[in-house]
Amino acid sequence: KQDATPPYLYEEQYAFSGASKSQLAMVVALGLFNFAAIVALNVQLSNPAVWQALAYSAPGIVKFTLSVLPFLNTYAVSFFAIPLVRWAVNKWRNKAIQQRNMGRCRAHNMLKQGQSAAKLRAARQYRPERRTITDKDIVFDSGESLGSHPLSEQDALDDFDRRLKRSQ
Repeated sequence: KQDATPPYLYEEQYAFSGASKSQLAMVVALGLFNFAAIVALNVQLSNPAVWQALAYSAPGIVKFTLSVLPFLNTYAVSFFAIPLVRWAVNKWRNKAIQQRNMGRCRAHNMLKQGQSAAKLRAARQYRPERRTITDKDIVFDSGESLGSHPLSEQDALDDFDRRLKRSQ
């Protein structure tokens, strides 16, 4: 079985939405219907004859409609503007992610082809020696309670300094 993941750290790109294509199409259709309805309402209310007829037959609805019309206009425009801004930001972010992924891929290919083998061998001589920490190297143990040390404060400080110097 072959692993499908790349042998280098691959950074995932930002997705615009987790919705399916059909769901996105329905959302766009709903937004277009909403936008068309708001435009039609604005056109109707801009005609003084229609406005007066509505004001005479249903004055409460006209007042309410006129009071919420700025909100409805803002909503209709924001319904498309906010996702458009998110799409642009994601496109800019994804371009940067793609460049980083390509750089990682190039570096991986260089290592795989042996182009950097000499540099890696040279760098190994500067690698620090591995040191295993044992119980005798421990200077302080936070797991012990203060009551288990009957030493005075000065004796405890002197003991700490002595153990610290010994570990160096």
